Amino acid sequence: MDSMTLLHLLVTFESEFGFELDDEDVMNANLDTVRSLVDLVVDVAEGDRGAVAAGPANDGLRG
Repeated sequence: MDSMTLLHLLVTFESEFGFELDDEDVMNANLDTVRSLVDLVVDVAEGDRGAVAAGPANDGLRG
């Protein structure tokens, strides 16, 4: 996904779920899979900012 698609998804998530993603969390996140994006959104929604954003996604697809 390109950066515009990512931005659109992030804005949609913020609007739909009623929270705000910190720019620093997004910039530090390894958002190379859909799972990593979902993990970031879930962590922020649950109030656990940065727990997944700091490291690579654990989506079970990597060796």
